[in-house]
Amino acid sequence: MAAIFAVYAAVLIGIGFLFRGSVRSREQTYLAGRKLSSPIVAVSLSATAIGGSATVALASFVHSHGLSGVWLDLPLGLALITGGFLLARKIRATGCLSLPQIGGRLYGGGFRLSVAVLVAMAEVAWFALLLRAAAPFLRGITSLPESVCMVITALIFLCYTLMGGQTAVAWTDLLQLLLVLGAGLILPALAVLRRTDWLAGLPDGSLAFPTGSGLDLPAVFGLLAMIGLPGLVGGDVYGKILSARDVSTARRGTVAAGAVKIFSAALVAVIALGGRVLFPESGGDGLLADVIEVVMSPWLASLAFLAFLAAMMSSADSVLLTGTTIVDVDLLPSGKNRLSHRIRFSLTAGALGAAGLVLAMLSTGIVELLKWAYTVFAAGAPLPVLAGLCNKRRVQGPWAVSSLLGGGATAVAAKLVGAQQAVLYGLLVSALLITLGRFSKNSKNPPLGSQARSAW
Repeated sequence: MAAIFAVYAAVLIGIGFLFRGSVRSREQTYLAGRKLSSPIVAVSLSATAIGGSATVALASFVHSHGLSGVWLDLPLGLALITGGFLLARKIRATGCLSLPQIGGRLYGGGFRLSVAVLVAMAEVAWFALLLRAAAPFLRGITSLPESVCMVITALIFLCYTLMGGQTAVAWTDLLQLLLVLGAGLILPALAVLRRTDWLAGLPDGSLAFPTGSGLDLPAVFGLLAMIGLPGLVGGDVYGKILSARDVSTARRGTVAAGAVKIFSAALVAVIALGGRVLFPESGGDGLLADVIEVVMSPWLASLAFLAFLAAMMSSADSVLLTGTTIVDVDLLPSGKNRLSHRIRFSLTAGALGAAGLVLAMLSTGIVELLKWAYTVFAAGAPLPVLAGLCNKRRVQGPWAVSSLLGGGATAVAAKLVGAQQAVLYGLLVSALLITLGRFSKNSKNPPLGSQARSAW
């Protein structure tokens, strides 16, 4: 399997080399020249969405909570479908390069800076988490130490991302998604159904839905907000929508990605429920690997592990590119010539990749750090952005900033005092501030795109 991984890595780097001319400008580098077709948008967005939380973490959650545990992943699929239908046209109409830039067009430079800093930090943390999640699978294939596996993984997708930008990421996602769905999910799910006689012997209550063991309605609403809102307002998602050829392409691709996401969640749920039959007393992050090793031959199990490594990599390259886009477009002074763009892109992506790698190696609390970052983001940023995109009459910038910071700070305070659904408290405050802003005397804004066009 080490040889197969070497071939797989060579193919990824070869794709990057093939599209090495796609980093001549910001629009080509970060948005593939806005030329992606709807199938490629769907594939790339699906591959990005099916990562560690959609496989390893979801399997453990479903094992603990039964079928209702799919709420850890289902909201993102629903959000992609909703966003494709309702938001794709509005997002494309901005003509922007990034989510924070859209926020700047809506509310000015202060809001743009706040969103940019928050998302950039979350992307670095998410990148580090994916490196740690990928390392055990690569170690199982190569028997190398985990630290070496993290370095190898980071170097591979840094290499093809630096060569071809968003275009290379999108086309490598095609290979990665086919591998994940086929070898990582469909074959193991079928093997589980055969081994367990279609899940015969499931414990009572395993198929309860929408609520279930340990998941009441407030917990479901909390997951809908925590997972779903970043799908409606997320840097990775908006990057793919803005990379599409036109509005209809973006809409079809995003809706299709949502459907693939829901399908993949169903497959993971089947495997995890099989784990409830095969390992009723044990679960944890190793459940997926444990089930696969029991129900599949050693060779197919190794292929499935390669597929899960591909899942982590397909998410990590998009995360890295999104973080680089935000730092370059929204946080650094703008460059002028083509050479400066190439150097700037390489240095920025390399610096973020190195930061994520160091964080992955030194920290054992990345998951908790990521939860904090996404709690603050989901509680503060989505509602102002959605309100700005969907309403012709938008609040003034200070109200939007207060909604972002107030919602995020409330969620942090709620988590510190042990509230179970901290994000919901933050959303309540965020919505209240946006509502107050709409009733203020100075709430009339010019049309989208005319405000703060040169504010940065």
